[in-house]
Amino acid sequence: MGSCVAVPTFRRTYHVAKKHNANNIQRSIAERETYKVYYNSSSDVESSTWMAIKNRGKYTPKTNRIKTTRYNIITFLPKNIFEQFHRVANVYFAILIGLNWVPIINAISKTVAFIPLTVILTITAIKDLVEDLKRWRSDARINKQIAEVYDKTSKTFIECKWEDLSVGSIVRVRTNQIVPADILLLSSTSCESTCYLDTAAIDGETNLKQKSIPSCFLNYSKPEETSFELQCDPPNDDIYHFCGRILLSTSTHAHPCDNNNFLLRGCVLRITDYVDGLIVYAGNETKIIKSSRHTICKHALIERYINRDVLFSSLILTSLCLISAGLSIRWDRSYGDYWMFVPFIVDNPFENVAGHFFTNALRFVILFQVMVPIALYVSLDLVRVLQMYTIGRDKYMKYEHPISCRTFTINEDLGQIGYVFSDKTGTLTQNKLVFKAMSIGGVKYSDRYGFALNLNHFSLCKTN
Repeated sequence: MGSCVAVPTFRRTYHVAKKHNANNIQRSIAERETYKVYYNSSSDVESSTWMAIKNRGKYTPKTNRIKTTRYNIITFLPKNIFEQFHRVANVYFAILIGLNWVPIINAISKTVAFIPLTVILTITAIKDLVEDLKRWRSDARINKQIAEVYDKTSKTFIECKWEDLSVGSIVRVRTNQIVPADILLLSSTSCESTCYLDTAAIDGETNLKQKSIPSCFLNYSKPEETSFELQCDPPNDDIYHFCGRILLSTSTHAHPCDNNNFLLRGCVLRITDYVDGLIVYAGNETKIIKSSRHTICKHALIERYINRDVLFSSLILTSLCLISAGLSIRWDRSYGDYWMFVPFIVDNPFENVAGHFFTNALRFVILFQVMVPIALYVSLDLVRVLQMYTIGRDKYMKYEHPISCRTFTINEDLGQIGYVFSDKTGTLTQNKLVFKAMSIGGVKYSDRYGFALNLNHFSLCKTN
């Protein structure tokens, strides 16, 4: 493919209070990052130097591969266990297992104490693994989509996978195809040097947006004859802003470019046969990926209530254990001599009342642990799986394809929605404008007498 380089550089500016106003002072903070993309440009970065750097592994070109999974083979086990212990009940039962390992207060078998919590953690881990595998398959499906990229060797556009695209490559997007990366528009088959994009997948707007070619590329003919340097903003999450300048090798001054010349990843090309563009941001550095939050472990509102209830139950449990420990001491003094065969009474090593009370209180904590059901969260997760299955098979929620639940953990939040606000035309309507009435010179015209049919005969013209 073409010799192209994307290099992040740094431009130093210095604070001089006497020569700059307040706005310039704020922008002249010691060091400001700029982003440069070269295409067939030998200035600043030579092709041989670039290859040497690449071979040494000091800099790797940004590829178009995306990754939205939360785990990998190494981090799955520790990270998943850490996330599961954000649930208060799991911490509660882990503490009880630790207490049961203390010889003087163990009330049940040490092996048996491990089994319930291990089963709970395993079931939840399997559920999280299945959910992350769905993300991995989705990433693989997106990364393996086919795009057309310009190959300098054959001087033609060849097919390659999205994940093999890199910053600085020139791609061709045909009508009804998805833009594979954030690109700067270079050419279009439209005679007006424009193209139209469907951005419904990004901002929900159904109206097509018009993009135009920068003025310096209006005479753009062949990629191999093009040589320029693009200086623009570093990768950011602002999908409504793009600012940069283009330095052509055949020109001495810079040409501006803005958001009107910029095509976002995820847009769909409409009307225009095809367009060519330079990849500016790729993969996880595209604006749409940066604007979306990193995949996190989501917790539903009901889990907050459950955590609160578990803490409340723990307080009740503590009170019962203290009361039971006090009553056990009273009972031991009165009837302990008649129950010497009970290990619970004989095995207490403390002779003083305080030690006896503390030991018995911890033993009662282990005995009363069933006040908080250990299967609480597993039961909740199983219900969520059944809800997901039911929602996916609901024929009344099906449009072109069945509805898909992307996460298991927040199904019940749908039941907490009380109001739905919408300001987008076409979201709750059919987006059809039907003539109702109009007023010309104070006279009202309506469709009652077929006036709408006569509107086609009206025309606006300039008169002397």
